[in-house]
Amino acid sequence: MGHPEDAQAWIGDKTAVYDLGDAFVMPGVHDNHVFFTGYMSMHRGVDLNHTASIEEAAALLLQEASKLPPGNDVNAYGWSEEHWGSLPEQSLLDELFPDRAVIAINLNKSYCWMNQLAQEKYQFSPDQCSAEARALLLQAMMQDHSQVKQEFMEFSRMLAARGVTSIKDIGFDRHSELLSIVKELQDEDELLLRFHFALEPVVEPLDIATGIQYKALYG
Repeated sequence: MGHPEDAQAWIGDKTAVYDLGDAFVMPGVHDNHVFFTGYMSMHRGVDLNHTASIEEAAALLLQEASKLPPGNDVNAYGWSEEHWGSLPEQSLLDELFPDRAVIAINLNKSYCWMNQLAQEKYQFSPDQCSAEARALLLQAMMQDHSQVKQEFMEFSRMLAARGVTSIKDIGFDRHSELLSIVKELQDEDELLLRFHFALEPVVEPLDIATGIQYKALYG
């Protein structure tokens, strides 16, 4: 605001001056309702966004499985019934993957292409694909500390690039896997966002004791 010369009276020996020219400057935005696990779900595993058919997607899932240790889940995301012409059949995944869970969530997160093993392991059905329904799966996906840390940094950079500097993340149950990563990033001076969180009991009953403990730790 005003003319550059008017600022000279306010500049002292210890004043840091940033000349941004004609760049647009705005306050940082606080996003009060984000789900890191939603971002993780749509970036973990095989990207099916550009597949034109069920057969093409199945080939990519097989390729991914060949790179994983025996028994590890195959995760995928981004496919579209509109692009494929029909919903994919569970039987194909049952035939191709008898020994590992396969979960491929569609583009709008309303349907999960899954084999029977995945349904038994994570206790939800293809057409019941909400975040709450997928809570056991999300819990399992959060166990890979280094991968989750990398994904959270990518998530933070994406938000920061859009002017978001503060978030409230919605987590299920104790959310301890992500909270430990946020603390680690803070200690390393690598945390890019002001981080707030709220917890929703889904798999476990409401845990008042943990809430009190978190208030002491993070309040």
